[in-house]
Amino acid sequence: MNSRPNILVVITDHQRFDSLDMVQGGREVMPRLNQFSRDAMVFTRAYTTSPLCIPARTAMATGHYPTRGIPINDFSGKEAREQSLATVYLEQAGYHVGYIGKNDIRVRPTGRDQHPHSTWLDKEDYEAWLQAEGLPAHPGWEGREAAFLDYYYKDVEEVLPDRVNPSRYSHPATGTWEGSKASFRDYYFTDQMETWLESAIKSNQPFAAFFSIPSPHPPLVVPEPFNSWYTPETLELPPYLGQPAEGEPANRDRSVARQLARSASELDMRNAWAAHLALLGVADDCFGRVLDKLEALGLDDNTLVLFTSDHGHHLGSHRMFGINELYEQTVHVPMIARLPGGHSGSHGGLCSHLDVAPTLLDLAGLEVPDAMDGRSLVPLLSGEATLPDEPQYFQFSGQIGYGYFRRGVVTQRYKYVFDPEDIPEFYDLEKDPFEMNNLSMDPDSAKAMTQHHEWCKAWHLAHGDWLDFDRNAR
Repeated sequence: MNSRPNILVVITDHQRFDSLDMVQGGREVMPRLNQFSRDAMVFTRAYTTSPLCIPARTAMATGHYPTRGIPINDFSGKEAREQSLATVYLEQAGYHVGYIGKNDIRVRPTGRDQHPHSTWLDKEDYEAWLQAEGLPAHPGWEGREAAFLDYYYKDVEEVLPDRVNPSRYSHPATGTWEGSKASFRDYYFTDQMETWLESAIKSNQPFAAFFSIPSPHPPLVVPEPFNSWYTPETLELPPYLGQPAEGEPANRDRSVARQLARSASELDMRNAWAAHLALLGVADDCFGRVLDKLEALGLDDNTLVLFTSDHGHHLGSHRMFGINELYEQTVHVPMIARLPGGHSGSHGGLCSHLDVAPTLLDLAGLEVPDAMDGRSLVPLLSGEATLPDEPQYFQFSGQIGYGYFRRGVVTQRYKYVFDPEDIPEFYDLEKDPFEMNNLSMDPDSAKAMTQHHEWCKAWHLAHGDWLDFDRNAR
């Protein structure tokens, strides 16, 4: 294999780990991903750093934990720090770089500015393309954009340190994309990705590309034929939907995710699941097209393909809809890597999105900066060595503004979540994989929980956190 392989990182949005190998209504939900996984390394215990788009994606792209980068969904970029994307190091080393799809990376300088001579296509380019083609942003809702927002988004009260802020977020409302499939966001980006790959082979350089597929991110608007794939009433849904954990902290009932699910009926949630699964089908189709393009161009035998999702989605678990909380449904993510000539199979050791940037640099033969918080997975992928099983960490600091803080750590057996305003959460994932029994008040669990609290505290304070971890600690 060439010592400087090509790199393709594919990122979906709001995809849960349990979507892998899922079958619904006699149909594989993601057949191309499942096929890809058979010849790849499947990391069965991979975690995001935050159940929120901008912190998660920025951490993945820079290798810096969110409390050292950007911890909230600051779309303006005011909170962004001066950090280099991993692709900058690759470009400086002679890689041909491209970023296509959903962006939500906030650094200074911006991603576009850090790559002034490379391809960077995101939502702004899609919207400009729609306008140039004379196509509506919301087909069937022309002239009724306010009605579109009223239907697909719900008013909630978001708790901030100094006030309760009125906000709007996607809830379990579903509908059909009434435009052509080709005009749907994911297919626009897939077309652009295929075109970019065709140009990349002409550069006489190895390439490094991030392909960010927007689905299955809400609003749950689905193009045909995918929208007709699933019958909501016959879906086999995970257990305990609509049930909070025993011993749940009281303030979880005020969370945005709980508010978004509060008035949803079982049928509403089934409809949401059907639409979510259909959008996974969209993402799978787009992923498959890019894999086919790699093969057609003769690039698949010298390209690392790494597939993951920025975070998951509750979809009714814990009587919640959306993201933000640190339950497995939101922080446990799919991560699959195919390195030509490398190892395949399942790896059950804990790993994180923080490992992505170091892995890419190491694969390119570059020195990994000490400031990056993760570790390279190349020794594991290449079969040269195993990796120690280390705790993994995640945080939530508020969605559009600071407030409602969570800090968490997961080990092979346990999950601990610190909340400065309420009791902690502590779950035995071996006995309670759906996190339905909070053990934080259980005397028999006190020793193990204290150890996890200390790990959580030490990591976060070493990574620029500002919380008082001695508050409410046991």
